[in-house]
Amino acid sequence: MQKGRLRVFYTPTDTNCAVVRKLKKSPRLVMCEFLPLDEKYHRRTRQLGEIEGRAALILGDGFHHHESFYFTHGVEEDRIKLKINVDAHSDYDGTKRGNTPGFSDHMFVTEKRGVKVVFPDCFDTQECVVQGVKQGIEKSDGEIALTVDLDGVAGMLIATMEWFQERNPKPAEIVRMMRTLGNRLYRFDICGLNEELLKELRLVKIELGYVPSKTEMELLLYDYAPERIPEYWRGRRTETLNRVGTYATDSIVDMLEAFAQVNGYEA
Repeated sequence: MQKGRLRVFYTPTDTNCAVVRKLKKSPRLVMCEFLPLDEKYHRRTRQLGEIEGRAALILGDGFHHHESFYFTHGVEEDRIKLKINVDAHSDYDGTKRGNTPGFSDHMFVTEKRGVKVVFPDCFDTQECVVQGVKQGIEKSDGEIALTVDLDGVAGMLIATMEWFQERNPKPAEIVRMMRTLGNRLYRFDICGLNEELLKELRLVKIELGYVPSKTEMELLLYDYAPERIPEYWRGRRTETLNRVGTYATDSIVDMLEAFAQVNGYEA
């Protein structure tokens, strides 16, 4: 059993602030302390590099996934031997030179820094998550960082429809991965939620097994494909936003609870 509470840092986007307000009220996360980071990018990445010990992080949308790099490669860099990326993209673009990470190559830069990396080579079935765990366990016997871009998880409200995948693993599969890795899982971060659309989030009841559909995403991200939205959906945008936001919030609760529990923090 760990003393104190698990620190969960977060980038204070409008969506994150709304979601964190809900997370703080969850009885399943009373063992967590939520700590806002600086709004300014350079100050925030410096803060990330100074974090010591086991911790979780909620970042902005997928365009900010590379901030995970600073969470991994700070004062605790020598402890992390392996980093697993669950994502709709590998983020392993090796064409860019230099050591400053971007959202498309932060895993490549991580590997250049001497940390082994794993990104399952497919993301549309449960087997891909199983594959990620298997590779992770086989590749390293040290402590692990897991980074999850929610465009690689089923039904999440992400930055753009261009990244939406209908057959991603469900949040329960990510939780299963985390529990399998156990207390070797030293750092956990999430990114990918649309940074603005959930700022007025109201939690609602959703049916067991509900996963937001592509049609719902098109309704909410209408700037991308408005002509594909059925007429009857257009008057239900707020209702849909709350359902999709509740699904995302519940999923983050599940993942944070799993990370806390495998590290010895209990509600």
